[in-house]
Amino acid sequence: MADTSTLDFCGEKIALMPRAGKASAKKTRAQIKMAIAAMEENGPPLPCEQRAMEKIQGRLRAVDIKEKYQVIDLGFLGMTRPEDKDGAKFPRFALYSADGDDPDAVFMVRRPLPIGESEESKDFRCVFSDNTFLPECVQTHYRKLAGEIRKKLPQAIGFKSEMADVIIPGPTRGKIREAQALFAPNHIFLVAETQNWGKADQEIEEMARDPLVIGIFANEAYYIDKFDPTPLENYVSREFTV
Repeated sequence: MADTSTLDFCGEKIALMPRAGKASAKKTRAQIKMAIAAMEENGPPLPCEQRAMEKIQGRLRAVDIKEKYQVIDLGFLGMTRPEDKDGAKFPRFALYSADGDDPDAVFMVRRPLPIGESEESKDFRCVFSDNTFLPECVQTHYRKLAGEIRKKLPQAIGFKSEMADVIIPGPTRGKIREAQALFAPNHIFLVAETQNWGKADQEIEEMARDPLVIGIFANEAYYIDKFDPTPLENYVSREFTV
């Protein structure tokens, strides 16, 4: 457990799990590559073998991820902000897409289920503005909060947290680019403490404080980096003022 550690994040201690040992990862990687070579010995995989090949390649990617990054405990996503004027407690932390086209976080709280509507629509989701769902390991921490909010605000549909325009420091941007080679598209996120959840049709921008960068793979979260964002206005002033 030598690699176990904690991360200071907005006054909270967040647990980081051990990375995979290099020797173990090397052995597993060699075994998977041997399996791939054996499958390709008589030519490329047939269409009926494609899914099996994709699963094997996914295991190889998992080895690389577990060796490079520490698993981060996302339990802190269940924390709430103080009650608002209606007595509702919104999530203290929001996730914003680091590599998607639409980074705004939208916290969905659906209306009471109308007669005849599918049971699936009772499920509460935290999504992005383009309705891309967050991974299940994130959703599980928001569902209970969404249910409690709906009790206080029964007609509510959704609330949005929009991150202000910021510049990510070069070293962190480089780590995100590197992580994109391992994590699927739209699976790298910024996690930040949010001060406002406005109605989904409002524009309430806010400056995130020291966001985390995480990647999601196989329903587990991995810590990539933490950084101090630079507001766009400050960046332009600092870099281009003569």
